[in-house]
Amino acid sequence: NKMATKKTVLSAFAANASTVSKATKKAISTEVVQFEIAKIVVLPQTRTNFDEEKLEELICGIRAKGVKIPVGLNHVNGQYQLIYGERRLRACKALNMTHIPAIVQENMSPTEVFEFQYHENIHERLDAYDEANAVMEYVKLVGVDGYMAIQGKSRSWVSKRCAVKDFPEEVKTLLKDGINTDLEYLISL
Repeated sequence: NKMATKKTVLSAFAANASTVSKATKKAISTEVVQFEIAKIVVLPQTRTNFDEEKLEELICGIRAKGVKIPVGLNHVNGQYQLIYGERRLRACKALNMTHIPAIVQENMSPTEVFEFQYHENIHERLDAYDEANAVMEYVKLVGVDGYMAIQGKSRSWVSKRCAVKDFPEEVKTLLKDGINTDLEYLISL
């Protein structure tokens, strides 16, 4: 059962890695290692809002069954920077664990790191505000047409998310707090 889980995790990661590797033209590691948590540096991530209830559920799940999906790290300039898996890392820290399963990449550029973060988090259903910010950052890297080609989204879908940057702060707050996530309605305000 553990072997099947490991294969499923690696298959999911390999699918994600193949998407990123096409864009970066770099070999992508899929080797899972047990990594010392104290050595991980957490830089700004795509996800900024963490649901405490879901984090508590993750803590309970890890306590019962361990970490099933490794975090991603970038070994650059002598540091091991977190690429994705901040919720898993937070849960492990809350459990006072010393090691976490990790996949370590070597010397990824900021663009490559962002692409990994984006692909990891888009599958974990970002809230509407974080999704809009992630789309805007991705569009900065590849342009609207590039984003549409890579992600298979319409120009209208992309434009609505990019419009969030122009929202008044009060409207952004409605989106951040999940009070209203209807972008068409919020654009009209």
